[in-house]
Amino acid sequence: MNKKKISIKETFDLAFNLHQKKEFEKAKKLYNEILFEDPNHFETVFLLGSLFAQNNEFDKAKPLLEKATIIRPDFADAHNNLANVFKELKEFKKAESEYGLAIKINPNFSDAHFNLGNVFKLMKKYEKALVCYKKAIAINPNFAEVHNNLGIIFKELGESKKAIMCYEKAIAINPNFFDAYFNLGIVFNECNEYQKAKSCYEKAIQIKPVSADAYNNLGTIFRILGEHDKSIANYEKSISLNPNHLYAYSNKLFSSLYFEK
Repeated sequence: MNKKKISIKETFDLAFNLHQKKEFEKAKKLYNEILFEDPNHFETVFLLGSLFAQNNEFDKAKPLLEKATIIRPDFADAHNNLANVFKELKEFKKAESEYGLAIKINPNFSDAHFNLGNVFKLMKKYEKALVCYKKAIAINPNFAEVHNNLGIIFKELGESKKAIMCYEKAIAINPNFFDAYFNLGIVFNECNEYQKAKSCYEKAIQIKPVSADAYNNLGTIFRILGEHDKSIANYEKSISLNPNHLYAYSNKLFSSLYFEK
């Protein structure tokens, strides 16, 4: 008795379910089976391209997502995801163009505004990045990642007070936001508010105990505060987490020599 051949829709539903469960290899196999039968099946082209991007296989993602934008030029997510791939491939101008198309199709696409801001940040076009981040926040005021990145831009522009406000807003939205605590610690350190910097790094470590950078920066704060034993202990913890952390090695050496005086 012949096994009944399932339809493309049934295969797609199975593949999509596997994709959501992060069973990526099984999902890829089924997506490819669909494309063998129907090379222009839009949902499959888009999702397989997005899956490759999700797995950092950007060279495989690129042609699929380009095809998705040709099949459905009015689908904002396809342009956004293709732009994400261009960004990872450091093709920033192409990324900028695709994010722009996504926003043209859907002006309220907060992720696209945020992502475009990130491209401008990478290109050091900080004023343009500010505009994008502010638009993203106007659409979605509780977008913690945008507030954090807005803080980074203000820090780069030398506006520490505004940077602090942004990081604190990000933390208010997401109290377990490691990056915001870490970045806030950096600004407090630069403003010579060492106790506040110390609290930020300690909180960052609570959230992410495997962060070698947080231990290294906390070690520097303890060194500034004259607590050299704690300083060295934090540098050693940083090195244990990342044996190639050159800053932690040099900071530990400096702190040890200073402590011996």
